[in-house]
Amino acid sequence: MAPLPRRYSPFLKTAYPHLRYVTNSGGRVPEPVVRAIRAAHPHTHIFLMYGLTEAFRSTFLPPDQVDHRPTSMGRAIPEVEILVINEQGTACAPGEIGELVHCGANVSMGYWRDAENTALRFRAHPFRDDDTERVVFSGDLVKTDADGYLYYVGRKDKQIKSRGVRVSPEEIERCIHSSTVVSQVVSFAVPRADGDNDIVAAIIPADPAQSCKEALAEFCRNEMPEYMQPRVFWEMREFPLTSSGKPDRCEIERLYVEHHQHAGTAA
Repeated sequence: MAPLPRRYSPFLKTAYPHLRYVTNSGGRVPEPVVRAIRAAHPHTHIFLMYGLTEAFRSTFLPPDQVDHRPTSMGRAIPEVEILVINEQGTACAPGEIGELVHCGANVSMGYWRDAENTALRFRAHPFRDDDTERVVFSGDLVKTDADGYLYYVGRKDKQIKSRGVRVSPEEIERCIHSSTVVSQVVSFAVPRADGDNDIVAAIIPADPAQSCKEALAEFCRNEMPEYMQPRVFWEMREFPLTSSGKPDRCEIERLYVEHHQHAGTAA
């Protein structure tokens, strides 16, 4: 999940009287980031947008909706169709979680020299007889509200099964972010011998000089159902990053397992 703006970020402390618009590309912007930008620049319009590599930008939230729906991805941009499809292949009702499907001229032709993955992700439009149009099944799980605004839930391929319930790491991270005691968080599952999973939250405290594990554990007990609560809060000074500057989830998980094994051996 994207980090909160740092306290020393010049963007949150500098006046930009001629800045009229800001926007994003790629994934959803966390609500604390949206609210921090709104507080720092109340007269600047924010266009929250969403897309993926295979379809560039596909949805946007108008500035007049940002304060009312700060967690929303918005609705389809002009000349783009967005579908939310359940596991039975039918359209989801409002509030029902399903896979986000992008349709329209912004959808790419596929993956270069990768026919297998192209066939897996790029398919015929599910509700049209003409199979010449290719749509992209994003792997993103979303839901809509009664007005048709979209909300990100998590990745289809990263669901954690905890105590018999499937939960998204992003859902856990959003809740932990809202505590305001961490600047960054990445959650993942560690298998147990009984076949279930323990949830681990790797965190960077908002105040690097002070541990926040106890305060965060209490916050999670009050704000999360039991099956979502991390069993372990692992504090780190910084996260390893991918080439695109995002927290490297696989490396963070590897480092945790390595650290845990070493600690076990030492004990």
